[in-house]
Amino acid sequence: MSKIKFILLFVLSVVFLLPIGCKKSTEQPAQQKPSTNTTVGIGMQAPQLNIAQWIKGKPVDIAAGKGKKIFVVEFWATWCPPCKVTIPHLTEIQKKYASKDVVIVGITDEEAKLVKDFVSTMGDKMDYVVAVDDKGKTTKNYLEALNIETIPHAFIIDKSGRIAWQGNPMEGFDDALESVVNGNFSIEKEIKKSIADKKFREFIEAVDKDDTNKIQQIGKELEQLDNEVGGLVKDKKFKTDEMYKLVRFSMLINEYRNGLMSGKTEAETDAIAKKAEQFAPPEINFADLISNLKLQKTAMDYFQSVVKGEDETKIAELSKSISNTKCTNSVLLSQIAWAIMTNDKINKKDMPLALNLAKAAYDNSSKDEDIVQVYAKALFENGQKEEAIKYQKIAIEMCKDKEKKDEFQKDLEEYQKK
Repeated sequence: MSKIKFILLFVLSVVFLLPIGCKKSTEQPAQQKPSTNTTVGIGMQAPQLNIAQWIKGKPVDIAAGKGKKIFVVEFWATWCPPCKVTIPHLTEIQKKYASKDVVIVGITDEEAKLVKDFVSTMGDKMDYVVAVDDKGKTTKNYLEALNIETIPHAFIIDKSGRIAWQGNPMEGFDDALESVVNGNFSIEKEIKKSIADKKFREFIEAVDKDDTNKIQQIGKELEQLDNEVGGLVKDKKFKTDEMYKLVRFSMLINEYRNGLMSGKTEAETDAIAKKAEQFAPPEINFADLISNLKLQKTAMDYFQSVVKGEDETKIAELSKSISNTKCTNSVLLSQIAWAIMTNDKINKKDMPLALNLAKAAYDNSSKDEDIVQVYAKALFENGQKEEAIKYQKIAIEMCKDKEKKDEFQKDLEEYQKK
């Protein structure tokens, strides 16, 4: 990441289930050695693309485009959910900057037929150059050279052929590309941000080992870098003591979540939560965060029990626990309600429970069309047809996305027929 948001993103991902990225491969070496490749990085000449097959658009030659084109080389895969979120965004970016000599290339190392079918299905939603890597050569020269393990991941190559920026295409990418296009992007500043990113990872390791001297030493270096380039932590200055608390907090929350999922006793997880609370930043409602994590665990247990057809008493207890949740996260409540109503593996669907959750989500967030739509479906599934129609119409009125609006309209027509 060009901006130090690792820890903040971790906390957000726990609470809001944000898709940050997918592991490029599950086959990782037991002990990964640091890259010794010094031929790729911010400010260095971009490697050529080694392509087995061009699936969509004209072939791209980075060397031939030097002095003429700005290239965006993005690594993705058909199986990666965050990549699917990124695709329409990249299409919009390509349209926006097509007249500014920007060329976007999406590269995957999957089978050509699979990629062709996927691209065909996406249609105009994926309207930029798409290619299949030649035996992983391009992936090796870009991702592996920098020890990058997650996708989607993009590289911006300026007209001089240098790598100006690299990172997740949904995190800082738009601003960076606009600056490169306008000619006011500072590669020197980006190099310092890259150095800061590496330092920050060392800072995290020092916190993990509770190495006080290193924490203070690296922290001071990061404070200096923050003064020079700014923006290491979004919307705030980097302060060693504050960041120490945030890193420690995230580590303890991760430990708490793992404890819940692995079946530790309530006393054990409560003890971890008590430690974490001491480090909780003021912008996070700690009680809500714990409620969210507990609900995720209870919902997971509930779905497993229902699918397996386990004891009705146990299922009833889990259902009651879900109903009595103190969680106020509308997205999570709505997701669970939707899963109860639509999961094909659940033979006996608890529609009253789904309605309870959907209403709680709506009460907390009545301005989100997706949450309103889930509430409408829950009303319909519980026999409240007129109310379902009423709220489905509200969802349609709120919706700005044409395709989604069409889907909402189909649901409305189904409710009106029955």
